[in-house]
Amino acid sequence: MSKMKKAALIGFSCALIGVGLIGFHYIINEVNSPSSQLDDYTEVLDTYVIDTYSYRSYGPGLLDAEVLNIIDGETLQVRMEDGTPETIKLLQIEVPESGLSGTSMDHSAEQYLSSLLAGQQIGLDTDVTVRDEQGNLTASVFFGEMLINEELLKRGYAKVSGSPADNLYTEQYQEAEQAARSAKLGIWNGPAVPE
Repeated sequence: MSKMKKAALIGFSCALIGVGLIGFHYIINEVNSPSSQLDDYTEVLDTYVIDTYSYRSYGPGLLDAEVLNIIDGETLQVRMEDGTPETIKLLQIEVPESGLSGTSMDHSAEQYLSSLLAGQQIGLDTDVTVRDEQGNLTASVFFGEMLINEELLKRGYAKVSGSPADNLYTEQYQEAEQAARSAKLGIWNGPAVPE
């Protein structure tokens, strides 16, 4: 092969590599741009809901978030991994204003959540109902291996509530509520069933 052909081949190869690198740089910057991430956040969340059925336990597939504030016994303000703020309603539970004995369960649940979760990293697992009527993201919340929704039920701070379609942890939640009822903990400490 002549020197001219070698030089032309090397020049052509370098040009192809250069075009490839420019294209690769453009793709990486477009995908990682903050505006692209924020615009696609809802789409990614909707995709996650479909994927969530393959993840039934704490680990890959959960949405990561940092707890910023505890609003009440069943609602958290968080910052999602991409920096987006969200209000999270704990899925499939309801914390009544007061228990059978008149004790403020909402305040007790709020104090418990504050002592456990304030400033912590959590995992969020969504189900069929992605958002409630107020637009809050609904999720089962994990702190380490602890399922927070279940813990509130076990301690008698909450009762099982919500759509029958949301069933990722229904059995666990019902068992936790039944254990609290049997032990007459929290809202179950009194003669009548809370509404």
